[in-house]
Amino acid sequence: MSADRLSDQTAELRRRAEEELREKLGQEPPAASPGFASVAPADLTLHELQIHQIELEMQNEELRRSQEALEISLVRYFDLYDQAPLCYLTLSEKGLILEANLVAATLLGMDRRTLAGRVLSQSIAKDELGLKYREIFYMHHKKLFETGLPQSCEICMEKAGGTGFWVQISSTLAKDASGKPIQRVILSDIDQRKRAELALKFLKEDLETQVMNRTAEVRNLAISVTRAEERERQLIAHDLHDGIGQLLHVILLKSEGLYSQGFNNKSQVLAKDLDDLLREAIRMVGSVTSRLSPPVLATFGLVPAFSWLAEDLMREYGLRVHLECEEMPASFPEELSLILFRSVRELLINVAKHSGKLEAWLGLSIEPAQINISINDLGIGMIDTEQYPPPSNASYGLRSIRERLSQMGGAMSMTSTPGAGILVTLRLPLPCGPSAHQASA
Repeated sequence: MSADRLSDQTAELRRRAEEELREKLGQEPPAASPGFASVAPADLTLHELQIHQIELEMQNEELRRSQEALEISLVRYFDLYDQAPLCYLTLSEKGLILEANLVAATLLGMDRRTLAGRVLSQSIAKDELGLKYREIFYMHHKKLFETGLPQSCEICMEKAGGTGFWVQISSTLAKDASGKPIQRVILSDIDQRKRAELALKFLKEDLETQVMNRTAEVRNLAISVTRAEERERQLIAHDLHDGIGQLLHVILLKSEGLYSQGFNNKSQVLAKDLDDLLREAIRMVGSVTSRLSPPVLATFGLVPAFSWLAEDLMREYGLRVHLECEEMPASFPEELSLILFRSVRELLINVAKHSGKLEAWLGLSIEPAQINISINDLGIGMIDTEQYPPPSNASYGLRSIRERLSQMGGAMSMTSTPGAGILVTLRLPLPCGPSAHQASA
């Protein structure tokens, strides 16, 4: 407080005291009378004592009123402190509890008198994760006193009876009356929220497990369907080859025998036509047999089967296919090879029928976790790849490819620019990472 302000307060107090003395005496005090100079010294001394006494009484009254106001404020403060819905604690720099409101005592399950002087970390959970929570609180407390910045953390604490509960600790740094740093703490009971989060976490994990199991079931079902289809194809191919195929061969031999015996010109022409038709039928049966169940796929694997497919498409459609394939891992499942082979065959036939160009590039590359197959042509391309090929043609085949790959955890994507062809990419996860593979031109 400045000297001028103190002097003003003293003058005001003197003025008020003189007014009160004037009211008591009912007349002007001797010091204020016109004959002030002739007033006896004893009267002046008495006057000053009276003024001083009144000043003391005024000061005592002001002190009494201030004390009452302070007591009322303290009562209100403690009422608010104790009745607040949140838990309030005051900790020393060593982590000792200096103060705690009633809600904090209730939350910790202890009498408030026993909390004073107790280390708060003693109330942290003592289960197998207790050491982790103590470390979290230790770093929380340390950073607060090192940085002076507010800190917050979530830990699991324990009531006096051993019941665990979750709290959020929010701390700020303050100073006590002597200037020592203290920690102001708010404990928020978040037990219901944390338990709901944990329940949601467990539910999510359970759902993810169910989805994974269901996905595995769908994949196994897809593999089983593929195996069943392949067995059926092999049976049909076997019947065609050993049944109709052999029968056609016998008919051809007999036809050649008749042809060699000689006929008139008209009969020779008919016999020759019959011979040609039988040879074409035998070739078609052989071609259908190979397409139903390519022996090269089961015998030599996917990449050699692609080479055979390129030759077959060249004969059937005049489509030239350029191969750029890496060597497949030996452990690659036959069922997945079948899915990829039939998908690639369907796509290459679409190129031959719809692209307007009889040239395509087939690439196969292997990553640590998946196999990638790309089919590219330089045909007419299109704007909407989702409609390729047109719905009226072969969209069922593409939908089947997408579904099969999706069931196995894979995907098919298409990109195109009108006039620049279409790039189709097939991706299929590997059952396990290949131990080794080599690139082959």
